[in-house]
Amino acid sequence: MIVEIWHGPRQRIGHLGNAQGHFNVLGQVDDYSAVSELYYRLNGGEKTALAIGRAPNGFGDGRRLARSGHFNADIPTSLLHDGDNHIDIVAIDNDGNECASSTVVEKCAGSAPLPYHIEWDAIHTPQNVGQFVDGCWSVGPAGLRTQHTGYERLFLIGNDAWTDYQITVPITIHAVDPLLGPYSGDNGLGIIMRFAGHAENGTPEQPSWAYQPFGAVAWLRWKDGPDMPPQKQFYRADGDERRNFGEFPIIEGKTYALRAACVDAGNGLSTYGCAMWEAGEDAPTEWDWQVQLADGRAPSRGGIALVAHHVNASFGDAEIRPL
Repeated sequence: MIVEIWHGPRQRIGHLGNAQGHFNVLGQVDDYSAVSELYYRLNGGEKTALAIGRAPNGFGDGRRLARSGHFNADIPTSLLHDGDNHIDIVAIDNDGNECASSTVVEKCAGSAPLPYHIEWDAIHTPQNVGQFVDGCWSVGPAGLRTQHTGYERLFLIGNDAWTDYQITVPITIHAVDPLLGPYSGDNGLGIIMRFAGHAENGTPEQPSWAYQPFGAVAWLRWKDGPDMPPQKQFYRADGDERRNFGEFPIIEGKTYALRAACVDAGNGLSTYGCAMWEAGEDAPTEWDWQVQLADGRAPSRGGIALVAHHVNASFGDAEIRPL
């Protein structure tokens, strides 16, 4: 039995400001069927039980634990002290044998002022420019790519001070998952604007899986199945309404560009917009869609989450500028 923590033995939080209320220690246990107990311990303190993906269909827990054996320690940043924090992930098998792995998480102070530019080839680790929320990620030839497709693979850019901005990012679509988990809905790929992390869902589950509130989602959504062209879709934060704005035929292996924006429109409203086109072509002068949404339950500030939901994709160099 091996406990593997993704993204390295030393990680950090706060260097870009406060992006969400939790730090996520992510990883997997290889022989998950033998695990009788899994927990994390912060700075030698009390044990906090962790869930482990073990659904027989291979989809983990069907939500944030995308595969069997995966775990996600959703640690409140308020429990981390300044400087180094030692986090142990401990698995105990059915015979009482213990296996553990550790990481050090440095809590520091910083900010991520706009404009903000990411060049993946120029950084040592993605955590220098963002925060891993779900999944195992690495940088490849086309940019930041999730190593396991599944439910809501997220990488968070920016912080809770960001309000009005526009992001432009190329996205290479490698493949669309043919199978979906029990709670997954349709395949999706794009951007969540004004994202502030997952909310408690009324249970002590680790990790929490309630994903609202957020600002809005601008993405491609394969509502007619993974073999059909996706829809350009707006997904609002204060409910489950989705608006489709026409098909966007894709070719696997090609790179497309996505531009998404959110801006205060006054009178308690925000305007969200999105445009997509084939990379290398002239960028459109108009939005594919623009929607106004009342602030309130939809937050008026927050960073950007890159989201790959049952899609194998790479996010290229990103340009974020204030509006």
